[in-house]
Amino acid sequence: MRSPLPASVIIECPHCGTRYQVPGDTIGPRGRQVQCAHCSRAWQAVAVVPDPVPAGEEAADRIFDEEEERELDAAFAAAERAAAVTPPTEPHTAAAPEEPFVPASGESPPSDAATPSEPDAAAAASGKSTKAFNRRQKSMARRQPLAQFRRLARLVTLSVLALLVLCFLVFRTEIVRAVPDLAGTYEALGLGVNVVGLEFGDFNTVLTQRDGVPQLRVDARIDNVSTRNVTVPPVVISLIDTAGNSLYEWSVQPEARDLEPNESVDFSTQLNATPVEATQVRLSFASGRSQPQPPIAAIDTGTP
Repeated sequence: MRSPLPASVIIECPHCGTRYQVPGDTIGPRGRQVQCAHCSRAWQAVAVVPDPVPAGEEAADRIFDEEEERELDAAFAAAERAAAVTPPTEPHTAAAPEEPFVPASGESPPSDAATPSEPDAAAAASGKSTKAFNRRQKSMARRQPLAQFRRLARLVTLSVLALLVLCFLVFRTEIVRAVPDLAGTYEALGLGVNVVGLEFGDFNTVLTQRDGVPQLRVDARIDNVSTRNVTVPPVVISLIDTAGNSLYEWSVQPEARDLEPNESVDFSTQLNATPVEATQVRLSFASGRSQPQPPIAAIDTGTP
């Protein structure tokens, strides 16, 4: 008579949770007293029939090929033989099996004569089966929809953060123009923000004497470094002494009032009766908006 159980069933140790896949006829329909090869504790094993796998998913869900399955079955059989001859570690587990083992047709009963190498073989089989079971569990967990959603969410979050950082760096001029209070944040990070869109170039100073009175001439060029038309504000010229104090300031309006992208305009100004304490000249715009560090040039006295 054919056994009602399938060819392969799963039993699980209630003490340590180790699971074994064994032939169905070995356990029988009413269960059998067995001993765990992992924790060495005995229990009444009842067969758990695996859920049927759809035909289309059977190949994708298989972790081991047929050869590896046969090796695992042999390892489980060795663990069963070792458990049958190993004395239980607790008094209440020393009872004989409740049901005698009835072999199926063509199957030989497990041997009661244990060789000295069987404990080592049982330990090796237990370790191998545990690793194989863990690999299978991890592989199945990675294919779960929730795990795939979490991986996608982490990827999207990292991508959004990287995009925000890139926009914070590339579009800093537009950001500061919209939120001027962020100019100090960029300055603290060492990232100058030129909201004005203008820069000074070819900055020169010359100090001459006329009728014994020092006269200072300042020449410079204003460049539009932005991608839009910019209105040129007045230029503020400051005289600075050796201690960094501002001695005198005046302003001048360049001839060109508007500059197109990459366009430039030259300007020149002169101050009579220049303070003798002045050693440097600083240029800045009178717009009051955030701009690069104002350039400073030493006063050229014209002497070697």
